[in-house]
Parts: sequence; C-alpha cells; structure tokens
Amino acid sequence: MQLFPVLEPLLAKTQHIDDSSLQTVVQSLLKLKQRAIALFEWVDGPLVTSMKGGDLFLVDEINLADDAVLERLNSVLEPARGLVLAEKGDDAEHITADPKWRILATMNPGGDFGKRELSPALRNRFTEIWVPSLSSVSDLAIVVRDRLPAASVHLAPSVLQFVQAFNGHFSLHGWKVTLRDLLSWLNFMHVSTLPPSMAYVQGAALSILDGLGLGSTQSLHAATSARTTAYGLLLASLPPPVPDVLPSTQWETQDTICGVSPFFIPRGPQAPVPLPFSLAAPTTMKNLQRVLRALQVSRPILLEGSPGVGKTSLIHALAQLSGQTLVRINLSEQTDVADLFGSDLPSTDPDATSPFTWCDGVFLRALKAGQWVLLDELNLASQSVLEGLNACLDHRGTVYIPEIDKSFHCPSTFRVFAAQNPLRQGGGRKGLPKSFLNRFTRVVVDTLANEDLNIIATALYPSIEPSTIEKMIAFNALVHQDTMVQGSYGRQGAPWEFNLRDVFRWCTLASALTTPSVTWYIPMLYTSRFRTVQDRVCLERRWRQVFGDTANSDDVPPPLFHITPDSLQVGVAVLPRASFSDLSSLPPLLTQWLEPTEALMHCVRLQWPALLVGPSGSGKSAIVKLLASLTGHRLHELGLSSGTDATELLGCFEQVDVQRRVQEVQTELSYAVQKLQQQCILQQEFASVAQLADAEYAVLERQRNWYAYLSTLKGHKSELDPMTVTLLQQLLALVVQVVDKHTAIVLPLSLDSIQEKLDSIKLLASTAGRSSC
Repeated sequence: MQLFPVLEPLLAKTQHIDDSSLQTVVQSLLKLKQRAIALFEWVDGPLVTSMKGGDLFLVDEINLADDAVLERLNSVLEPARGLVLAEKGDDAEHITADPKWRILATMNPGGDFGKRELSPALRNRFTEIWVPSLSSVSDLAIVVRDRLPAASVHLAPSVLQFVQAFNGHFSLHGWKVTLRDLLSWLNFMHVSTLPPSMAYVQGAALSILDGLGLGSTQSLHAATSARTTAYGLLLASLPPPVPDVLPSTQWETQDTICGVSPFFIPRGPQAPVPLPFSLAAPTTMKNLQRVLRALQVSRPILLEGSPGVGKTSLIHALAQLSGQTLVRINLSEQTDVADLFGSDLPSTDPDATSPFTWCDGVFLRALKAGQWVLLDELNLASQSVLEGLNACLDHRGTVYIPEIDKSFHCPSTFRVFAAQNPLRQGGGRKGLPKSFLNRFTRVVVDTLANEDLNIIATALYPSIEPSTIEKMIAFNALVHQDTMVQGSYGRQGAPWEFNLRDVFRWCTLASALTTPSVTWYIPMLYTSRFRTVQDRVCLERRWRQVFGDTANSDDVPPPLFHITPDSLQVGVAVLPRASFSDLSSLPPLLTQWLEPTEALMHCVRLQWPALLVGPSGSGKSAIVKLLASLTGHRLHELGLSSGTDATELLGCFEQVDVQRRVQEVQTELSYAVQKLQQQCILQQEFASVAQLADAEYAVLERQRNWYAYLSTLKGHKSELDPMTVTLLQQLLALVVQVVDKHTAIVLPLSLDSIQEKLDSIKLLASTAGRSSC
C-alpha cells in the first residue's frame, strides 16, 4: 500500500505518452491501485468458473434450493446457455458457456422430510433419468462377496438372506437395509478382529438394528419389539453355532487404546479425567458399548433418546475417559451455516489492512484441530444447516468454504456425534430426511431402568441411605407411569418428563440441607408442577403409598419469612443479601407467594434454571422482582415473542457510540459507589466514603468540562476524552480496593463486567471507530 504514493507522479507523467505498450502498463497499474484500495472485489462462483472453463458442473440436491436460485439457472439451461451477471453493477458481464461445458443435477424424490419435487417447467429443461435402488439379489451378492474378508466369505448367503428377510418383514414400517447400511456392515466385518460369526452379529447391530425406530413416530414399545424381531431374523439366517453375548463390562485403558472389550478406540492427547458419572449401571454400560461399537467404522454417530437418559453426558464421559476434546454445539432454528463454518467479521486489529477478517466457526475450528464434535438437538436445525453438513458426513469427508475458496479435509481423529430427542415428543422437532439419516450410524439410547437409577444415585450420593434412594426412584417411576403412560392424572399441562434429572435434584437438596425427611422436597420438585388441586391430591396419594401413610403434605410446615441485614430466609431456603434496597415501591409479599418464593430461592442457591408457570396476573414476574430486590441484586428483564431473534439474547456486531459506552460505565460505577458508601457508613468507614466521593466528583467534573469544550466545536461531537477514561479506571480501582479491604461488603453488580467495558472502550479508541462487538 505504501508503494502507490510513490508511483503517483510517475503515473501522471506517463499518461500522455503514445507508446501503446507503456500505456498498457499504466492501465494495469491503475487497475491494480483500484483493486488494492477497494473494500470488496467480485469473485466468480463455481457456476461461472465452470462455464468459462468448459468443465462439468454438478448441482447436488437441486430440489433443496430456493425458487429464486432455481430461476437464476433458467438462462443457462436454454439452448443459448448464457448468463448475465447483473450483480456486478456497472461492470455487468454477459457469459456464454464454453461448448464443452455440461451441467448435471441430482435430487432425492419428493415426499420425504424437507424434500420437494421440482416444477414441471424446470424438470422439462433437463433430460430426466430415474436411478432405482440397488435391490437385485444378484447385484447385492456381487457387492457382498467383494467387500467381505476372506475369512467371512462363507457368511455371504447369510447376509443376503437377512437383508431380504428384513426388507420383506418391515416394508410396511418404511424400514429397509440401504446400500450405505450394507456397506457399513461389511466394512465393520472387514476391519474387525472378532471371529466371523461374532463380527456378523455385531456389524448388523451397528449398522441396522441399533437405530431401528430412530427418526420415526413409532412408540418406544413398538421400536423395542421391532428390534427383538429383527434380532430373531438375524440369528435365524446365521448357521450354528450362534455366538455368545459380549462378556466384558469393564472399562480398560492401555498404552494407545481404551474401551470395553472387544471394542477399543485410540486414546486422545489429553489425560483421562475422573468422571462424576457412573458406568456401573447395566443400561449405561450397554449404551456405552453401542457407541464404542459404532466408533469402529468411520461414520458419524446419531444418538436418539428421551430427555434425561444421558445422551450428552454419555458422549462427554467417553471423551473424558479417552482423552479427547469434545466441542458441544447446540443447534436450533436460529442456527446458521455461518455459525458452524465461519464468516467475515469486523476486525479489531488496529494494524489490519482490511476492516474485515475471516473468523473460523466453532465446527470448522474443531475439524482443523481433529477434535470431537457433538451436535445437540439435531432435529431442531434448519434444512439449510443439515445440507451444509452433508459433505463432511459422507464419503467425501471435506468441507468447502466458498468465501475463502478453500477445502478442509476431515482428519482421522475428527469424529462427529449428534443427539436428538424423539420426533414424537414435538417441541419444534421435525423429521430428518432418510437420505440424511442414512449418513449416520444410528443408536437408540435405552431409557434407564430403576435398577440403573439406583446404582447411579447411590454412587453419586453416598450420604443418603440406599433404602431411601430406592423409595425416591420408585416414587419418580410411579409418577411417570401415572402421568405419561396411564394418564390417570396430570393431563392439564402435559406432556411431562420425570427422569434422572429429577432424582438428582432431589438427592442434591437432601444432601445440601438438613430436614427431618426427604419428603419435604416433594412439594417443590413434584407437586408444584401440577396445575389442579385434584392432580396434587392424586400425587399425594402416591406419596403416602411409597413413603408410608404417615408421610403426607401436612408433615411439611408452612414456610416462614425472616429477613435480616445479612440474609433472607423463606422456609428452609436461605440467601445472602448483597445490599439494602428501597422496598417501598415493591408489592407486598403475599402468603400464597411464600411456597413459590422458597422454591425459587432453592433454584437460585443451587444455580438451577427456574420456570414459573401461571395464568396472567398471578404474580410470576412480581415474585422474581421482589426476590431480586430483597436480596439486593439487579434484575435484567427481557420480554420474548415470536419475533425475537437469537442476536437479541446473545449479541451481535454493531456500530458503537463510544460516548454512550463511557456513560454506561459511569452510571454503573456511580451505582456501585452509592451502594458501597451506604455499607461503609454503617461500618463507620468514613475515610473510604470521602475517597469514593472525591474520585467520583473528579469524573463528573471532567465530563462537564469536556462536554462544554465539545459544544464549542462544529465537528467531532463524539470524540473520546482519554482523561475521562483514565479517571474512570482510577475510580474502579478504588472501588475494588475498598471491597477487598472490607470482605463483608458485597456489591450487587460485577466489577469484572465494568472492567471489560473499559477495556472495550480503549479498544474502540485504538481501532479508530471500526465495528466491534
């Protein structure tokens, strides 16, 4: 960039020279200068590049594109095969395809989730060819014999027999063994060190049986029954002797591998971490073995199971045990492809030559580092996100980023896991296309039985009597059976979910607080969910049935309210008070609010998310506001609606008014100084009160003088005053010093947050007004 000022005089002198060759050089230099100072530059896309080069151009999944994109292709499908790039503005270009250029397109037929048929007008522009599925026995026999290892060739008839039997038996369910499933089965048998008959059974379980019912609306009972039937078909096609079940249930760690015999995976670079997770439960170990079995082939793994069965925690535990780094990505309808792969974002580097720089997305960073990725809530993501992942989930194993024109190959250590709740549970979940599901090794995570819950809870909460834990788990299972299976009560507000999370919350409360009985927490954890008196009466009947006739809601005393300068107590819930607040403008604390307030205080103390449900005007927001004021904490309130965007919660890049940011810091510091002075006066620390007042006065006086100076100028109304920033930094340092000196003082706001804002102000000043977050 520094070269161009030097060339300016030379360019001015050479513009009048007649020599055509020199004029060509001059024009090239002028174009080079224009490109160097331009903020954006046109780059041909793959369609234009292929048309100019006379290449083959393949449009994959053409029926997933928007109508506007498809209409843009119309002109290149005409006999003239031309394209006008009107997007280039004044430099609009007309392109005619090279005679060697050919366009091909592929698509799955409509009728599946997310798929549609193309319009007859567009289909008529193509020569349409239907490609049938590979279903001929003779064709399948060639594939099977070609892929089976020499030691397992005698099992080829058994493989073909099972495929035919399975496809015939489950045709009404819409389930069939696809070519991808068959290749995954044969690939497992090829790489496995198990005996041929054992590899035959385990490979079929990995590629076909473990995922039966996944992604469908079939009930859990129907899917389990179908899996049992399919196992019968599998064993019936296998010549005797039938292999035994897997004997090992112990985790083993060796020099370079780890796992549960006979399924091992390579160890990662991290040291194994002790788990707050029990693998001794039979169902948990069975689920772990299925995941380890799925890891034997290089395909992504999709786990499906009800909420609370431990899908995410199972993968997290496996990553910790094997020394792998796991990156968890929560997907939703708001997730964009750019969130996963990256985008151009405003640069905060003052020495950067461009105001924008490429930033890798979280998925791309994990891919380049060879880490594990967990895509949580996969069936909440949009279709565009799912299709954007296709290239790295299939045989290509590559991610192409058009913005930087680079391709990234998935390293061998990179593994993709996905988790989702069943489609039948609703909540915005949608069915995934069969073509997309077929790219995964599918694993249905079994629901934990009472025996599993008992083993896990006893291991994690040894302070609670095992007999008590057994009753707690039995009560939880009975409530789930009553509400979700039989529907005898709890219909209003359904569907409910009572699982391992509820047992853990119950055990946590029983371990953290000393009360006469664990039944004291049933009203908070269970009764308070139900919305009618009749439902609560039915729940109490179950309560007495499990814990005895003497256990009922009358044993739990009504919560009492007690407040001191240092703490707030409602019932057995106690929270510290951060500061004094003016309570005159708050609503009175009604007696009927005491129980929900006590439950809310338990959630705050244990850092649990809380959801208050009730009719309009019942006092839900008032309870939260009252608790925040009584404990001296600032409450941030945000109203949501169907038009709320995720950026309103998380934030985004925007142009920032530096003066407004300075004013925000000054306001927060003034609030902190006010609360700090109140507490210092109560403790008779008058010297600290005076120091804080002097430092705050210096900031205010400097701001008044600076604004008076700016009012005399015609421009630069938002220019930053470095001295004001310095004084604010000094005031913050004094506040921190006073707080550190008096450990009993607790402020209702974060001083670290104020420091981050000050650092942001300094960064904004150094980047000369560039965009920042």
